[in-house]
Amino acid sequence: MYKTLIIDDITTDAKSLKRKILATCPLLDLMGVFVNIEDAQQAILEFKPDLIFINPIIAKKSSLSILEIKQQIAFETIFTAGSEKYSINAIKYQAIDYLVKPYTSKAVQLAGKNALQKLTENQVSRQAELIARSSHNDRIVAIEKIAIPTLDGFVFICISEIVRCEANGAYTMIYTSRKEKVLASKNIKEYEDILPKNTFFRIHNSHIVNLNRIHKYNKGRGGTVIMEDGSHIEVASRRRSYFLELFQ
Repeated sequence: MYKTLIIDDITTDAKSLKRKILATCPLLDLMGVFVNIEDAQQAILEFKPDLIFINPIIAKKSSLSILEIKQQIAFETIFTAGSEKYSINAIKYQAIDYLVKPYTSKAVQLAGKNALQKLTENQVSRQAELIARSSHNDRIVAIEKIAIPTLDGFVFICISEIVRCEANGAYTMIYTSRKEKVLASKNIKEYEDILPKNTFFRIHNSHIVNLNRIHKYNKGRGGTVIMEDGSHIEVASRRRSYFLELFQ
């Protein structure tokens, strides 16, 4: 769930937007509607939202000063206005989307979908950075869990419990030592980049394995690994030498 605020002093518009978000964007957790700049700024500092729907004009004054808080707290924005007049401001502040009143359910749903994609990408990027830093700096505590984005939300999995990842088109099936299967809404290249290089190896275009979860290696052209979960996975011939070097 992503913490979300609505900032708009036109009550009817704010209520309409709230209803449509609740109906079409279940992963957006609405923390409240704020009708003046001071309360909105305080709410941002208190809730540290992931996403803000903001009317660029509140009480006939620009509300864009609120967005300067982004220097302290990172969040994404969606502009809401009565016309396209402020679209240049939306570009300047790198807004995800721009909703023109009156809102339609379809437009709100699409904006929410775009926001979820961006927020998920941000989270994956932060995870990759933290994992990379923890792998190269002993003073930083290693990341133990990873948030796996699914069609319904997120599943949190201990990195050490991941046995293997298998490509499934634009998705990735993740298998764990607890006999769980999680279908992640990201492709396998994303996980090749995120997972620690000293523990995980992409032995085939469609497979990444946890080196600590390999039970046996059988020789062959590329060879085959047998994982702890009993799965047999072919090692791509062009990756065989790199793979075997890891154990020498």
